Amino acid sequence: MQTSNSIIYLTDNTRQISQLPRDIVNFSLSRQMNSLCWMKIQRGFTLIELLIGISIISILLAVGLPSFIYDFDKNKLITASEQLYSHLQQARIESISRSNSITLTFSGSGSSNWLYGYNQGTAACDLSKTSPTDNNACIVIINDGDAVVDGVNGGVDDGDKVLKRFTNSQFSDVSMALSGFSNGSQITFNPMRGISDSGQINLTSAQGLKLRVNVTALGMIKICDPIGTSSFYSVSSC
Repeated sequence: MQTSNSIIYLTDNTRQISQLPRDIVNFSLSRQMNSLCWMKIQRGFTLIELLIGISIISILLAVGLPSFIYDFDKNKLITASEQLYSHLQQARIESISRSNSITLTFSGSGSSNWLYGYNQGTAACDLSKTSPTDNNACIVIINDGDAVVDGVNGGVDDGDKVLKRFTNSQFSDVSMALSGFSNGSQITFNPMRGISDSGQINLTSAQGLKLRVNVTALGMIKICDPIGTSSFYSVSSC
């Protein structure tokens, strides 16, 4: 009677007890397990499971997509207003540091196709000029490190001319409207304590959100909410 090389084997089909060698039993069990795994891999999704999955995804999109679009729209408006605010502050600082007037010129008010730029002096620059070497382009002179400074002691150096022209290419769905300007579509910063012309630059997003960049006659620049809603937690009402 063999006991060491055999075990009691219970088959799935007949439930009969028989004495089989251990290696045969292991081989049989291995084949059955492989067959079950292969069936699970090949099973895939049923039509009902697929429809349930599609329904869940549709519900999540319906709930989350409007919120995502709103946040994206709001962030784009905030970025546009902060960029404009930064350029206005930069122009004011340039005026004081250079002891020379700096004038910002705006174009495209009332539309989403706007641009602006600034230059030295009190005259408006030509916003259609896209090269710093063009006549009447929106530029400031910054020494490029050589011994010649453009416009100083008769010096001519195109490398000192830096274009200061800004478009709404990153904010194509944000519209701009000017209001309360005391000098047409221009704001000139005076080097005497940084005082300036006054004006309001109103920005509106595609979803109707609004922000305003306000410039006072004292040269104070501020971003504010003209509607006074709670949409912008870090921005005060105008």
